[in-house]
Amino acid sequence: MAFQQGLSGLNVAAKTLDVIGNNIANAAVAGFKSSTTQFGDLYADSLGGTGGVPVGIGSLIQAVSQQFTQGNITNTNNPLDVAIHGQGFFRLENNGLITYSRNGQFHLANDGTIQNASGNKLTGLSSNSLGIFPLGATPSPIVIDSGQIAPKITSKMQIELNLNSTAKILNPAAFDATDPTTYTNSTSGTVYDSKGAQHTVTMYFVQNGASNELAMKEPTNGDIAAGAIKINGVPIQSITSPAGTPLDQAVEVARVINLEGIPGVNADGTSGKVKLTSTINPLNITFNPTGAAGAAIAASTGLTEGPAGYTTYVTVDGVLGVATNAAAASAPLLANVGAIDSGITINGKSVLGTDNTLSYTTVNEQATAVADAINRSIIAGVSATVDANNQVIVKSNLNPLHIQLDGTFATAANTGLLGTLSTDANFAPVKSGGVTVAGDTGGHAQLNFDTSGKLVTPITGLQVSVDLNGIGTLNNPKSPLDFSLDLTKATSFANPFGVTALTQDGYSSGKLSNFAVGDDGVVEGHYSNGQAKALGQIVLVNFKSVNGLKSDGANQWKETVQSGQPLIGVPGTGAFGDLQSSAVEDSNVDLTTQLVDMITAQRIYQANAQSIKTQDQILQTLVNLR
Repeated sequence: MAFQQGLSGLNVAAKTLDVIGNNIANAAVAGFKSSTTQFGDLYADSLGGTGGVPVGIGSLIQAVSQQFTQGNITNTNNPLDVAIHGQGFFRLENNGLITYSRNGQFHLANDGTIQNASGNKLTGLSSNSLGIFPLGATPSPIVIDSGQIAPKITSKMQIELNLNSTAKILNPAAFDATDPTTYTNSTSGTVYDSKGAQHTVTMYFVQNGASNELAMKEPTNGDIAAGAIKINGVPIQSITSPAGTPLDQAVEVARVINLEGIPGVNADGTSGKVKLTSTINPLNITFNPTGAAGAAIAASTGLTEGPAGYTTYVTVDGVLGVATNAAAASAPLLANVGAIDSGITINGKSVLGTDNTLSYTTVNEQATAVADAINRSIIAGVSATVDANNQVIVKSNLNPLHIQLDGTFATAANTGLLGTLSTDANFAPVKSGGVTVAGDTGGHAQLNFDTSGKLVTPITGLQVSVDLNGIGTLNNPKSPLDFSLDLTKATSFANPFGVTALTQDGYSSGKLSNFAVGDDGVVEGHYSNGQAKALGQIVLVNFKSVNGLKSDGANQWKETVQSGQPLIGVPGTGAFGDLQSSAVEDSNVDLTTQLVDMITAQRIYQANAQSIKTQDQILQTLVNLR
């Protein structure tokens, strides 16, 4: 019996040393799970009863069990190295064969798939058209698309800023983007068209918060009850309509308002329009009652209900709109060409004269000479051409277009331009292209603030429409470019102008720069245009009995009947662990423990060998008894 017992002990010890040796050999293999031997004792069956004292006949190895405990996490420099912290396995595929592993050492193959050293492809979920990863879908190999990300048209721009309520009051009608003295402040941002080209959007803000002059219109006759008008909260006494013209009405309305002595407020009706100015911002005008009755009061006074504030002009690529002076212009005459030598001023700059030494024999020649003189004057944004009717057409992509003539009939006739002495051109510019803001083709809108400096109107974003063809865009994008300009968080406090946030949702095309794996397994690509895109999501797999998995070599396992079917889930949910990129899970082999176990197994082996030797000596003694 001792031989049988000793032999079984030797077998068990030898197998134990094999398992320990295998653990030590794989101590540096990422994701490796150590194994332990599980033993059982042996007893011989006895025939007939259970009497006597049973003596075992040795031992056996019942199982070699892998220990799926967590290994240490070590950081690496490879973004595709992924460690699992918690339960779960990577799901790998190779020509339809599915295996599972804890070794997260991956690399990018030339076909865009993520593979391990054995060529097995990491599987996961692909996003749908909404960018959502549909749970329940069968995992497939994750593919990193290295193509360019398509551009996105800007649909919304949002700006948070403060407009100084104590800034100098300016006249928005005199706005000129090239003259900083005509606007209070400005700020710029970038938007993108359908081809991803950048366009600079510049917002110019003109303080008119203490002037109601721009909203004035010629009043009609009509009595106004006491308290029907309030200016800065002060009710105005009753106004009796005078018998006479609208000028008389305007003068009377202004007189009554001034009688109230409202601090900082002055009314003037001598122009036929009631013009209010105030040295104290803001200037608030309210009517009571409202509705149709309020509208009648507005008509009788020429006032506009509500607070005034800032006017904002919007330009794109420096263009507010393309204005022309062709409307109603007459063809130039052949006489007195020299009269225009110094008789034209466009946007504040004198136009060079035509060449008096030349003889113009046709209307076209004279018109061409005038257009040439304007172009040679190099006025920012201004150009001149001659149309089929021999009209000199002046265009400007920096609105407004101001044309002043010396006032003589000869100058107007010789140029075909409209304008009078010391005044701007008397015409409505034809918009052949430009920027429309909230339906206004002049590219501007009014921002109104209450007495607390909070924005009253507009309550929603301003809709901006940009005629990209009209402003001279060369890359032939989709036109118009429409986006919402959200200024609803603007304030007008007595603090310096400042922009606290400026965002927009468009971007240009971009190349894939790098990618990273998130804790939830999402593989996110980062592009040269600053955008990020989810390229796929790694899934994890778990089993009811991980010890039932069959080792397939190369640190991989296969499912078996004993393991149960794979349970697929998203990292970080339920019983599934989190992922850590640029890191690997080390082997869970504890070398110290293994070395101690090796010594113990060696001693067991030696002891069993000694028991066989002792049994041999006993048998030898029995043989020698003769």
